[in-house]
Amino acid sequence: MNIFDTILINPIINVLVALYKAFETLGFPYPLAFSIFGLTVLLRLILWPLTTTQLKSAKKIQSLRPHLNEIKKKHGHDKLRHQQEQAKLYKEHGVNPAAGCLPSLIQIPVLIALYQVLIRFLQASSTSEAIESINNVLYSTSIAIKNGIDTSFLGLNLAQRPNDLISQAPLIVLIPVITGILQLTLSKMTMPQKVKTVVKKVKESGKKQEEKVEMTEIVDQMQSQMLFVMPAIVAFFAFSFPLGLAIYWNTFSILGIIQQYLVSGWGGLSEWLPGKLKPKVA
Repeated sequence: MNIFDTILINPIINVLVALYKAFETLGFPYPLAFSIFGLTVLLRLILWPLTTTQLKSAKKIQSLRPHLNEIKKKHGHDKLRHQQEQAKLYKEHGVNPAAGCLPSLIQIPVLIALYQVLIRFLQASSTSEAIESINNVLYSTSIAIKNGIDTSFLGLNLAQRPNDLISQAPLIVLIPVITGILQLTLSKMTMPQKVKTVVKKVKESGKKQEEKVEMTEIVDQMQSQMLFVMPAIVAFFAFSFPLGLAIYWNTFSILGIIQQYLVSGWGGLSEWLPGKLKPKVA
């Protein structure tokens, strides 16, 4: 048996089926939609400490950016000295750069597993083979699926894709649009707030020359250009994949926005906020 299935996919399937059975037993309408929502919230809460560690680490590193730029100016020509001074700065301020990467690496397989589970579950609404494959990995036969899965939600079928429904219901396009907007909001919040830089001019041999733009500014420009890429990709997926996945993506994004705000505030999104909502800069 695939170890990835054993460690991640099968446990997630069991939790999702248990939630579905619970909501169905309690008489909730749209049990699958509530199950996807509940599972997403549960996973987000499990990953909350790791994500918080990542966000705090990124915030600390961002606060050290002026010092990092200064170190680069002084020792950029000497890679070894540059690395030593950076490490010294991180140690003085209690920052571990790896702390920002490890949580993301841990989350990736979990999110892949969740996606695969949702696809299997949505397929189970129409094929007996898919239902059987789910029942075969359940830890208890008491929660086995016997009468199929109710994929209805507010008049929609969560197993269907928006691109298949757009001719019948043009407003269905709002779902991927909302998904993309939420992802854009989260992406913008993770970006640092821009600080205006003054480009100084100096005279040398009677000629005016502008100081070289630092590499960090070039990176900022690239980030700005890439800002809309991920939301566009997510919106395309939400348009092309079953509607049930949009519940997962939107719930995950909303909780991510809340967590980002609690840890780091509005971040780069403050540039787009009305004047009254913009944070005061000391």
